[in-house]
Amino acid sequence: MAKVAGTTARGAERLYYYTAGYPYLVSKLCKFIDEDIIPNRAEKNGSVDDVEAAFKMIVDNGYTTTLFDSLVKNLENNRELYDLIFHFVINGKSLEFTIANPMINLAYLYGILTASEQGRCQIHNRIFEQFLEREGRLLFLAFLKPILNGRGFDFKEPVVADEQRMDIVIAYQDKRYVIELKRWYGDKYHQRGLQQLSDYLDIYSLKKGYLLIYDFNKGKSYKEELIQFQDKEIFAVWV
Repeated sequence: MAKVAGTTARGAERLYYYTAGYPYLVSKLCKFIDEDIIPNRAEKNGSVDDVEAAFKMIVDNGYTTTLFDSLVKNLENNRELYDLIFHFVINGKSLEFTIANPMINLAYLYGILTASEQGRCQIHNRIFEQFLEREGRLLFLAFLKPILNGRGFDFKEPVVADEQRMDIVIAYQDKRYVIELKRWYGDKYHQRGLQQLSDYLDIYSLKKGYLLIYDFNKGKSYKEELIQFQDKEIFAVWV
C-alpha cells in the first residue's frame, strides 16, 4: 500500500475518498497503479495522481469487472431493488436509511447503499456512483423488460453508418422504436444528439424517435418535450 499511496497519507486518503474502503475496489485501484500506471513511466514512486488515474480507468465506459456485472445482475433480477436504485440514482430521490426496509436492507447487503452522517441513504462509494450513472442504459433496459413481457424485444444495433451505434431499438407488435440515451452536457451536445438520432431514424425510414436524457446536475428539472427537428418528431424526456 505504501508504494501506491505515495509514502504519505494523501494517497491513502484519496483511495478512501473514491472507494469508502470497499476492499475489492481498493485492491483493484492498487492493482491498476502497481501494474499499469507506475511501470509505464521513469519515476517509480507512487503519488496521489496515480490514484486519480486509476479511478479514471475503473470508471471508463469500456471497462467492467465481475463486481459490476454482479451488481447489474442483482438489479435486473429484482424489480423492487431496481426501482429503489433507479429512483435514488436517476431521479434523485432522498430516502431515510432504515434497515427495517427490506429493499434498503438488501441494497445494504449487496454493498450498494450505506447510511450518510444524516441517516439518509447514499451510494456506498464514488466508484459505484459513477458506475450506476454510466449504466443508465442497463437500468432502463431492466425497466423495459416487464413492459415488453414476451410481446416484444429490445436490441442494440451493431455498427451502422459512419461507425456510429444506436443505443436501443425496440421491436413491439410489428413496429420499431428507436431510443437514444444521452447524458446532459449542455445544449451544444444536445443538438448533436438530435442530429445523431435523426440520422438513426433515416436508417429505418422512421419519422419519430425517442430521446432519454440523464441529467445528474443539482437542481435539475424533470421534463418532457416534443421536438421538431428537421423532418423528424422527437419525444425527449429529462430525468
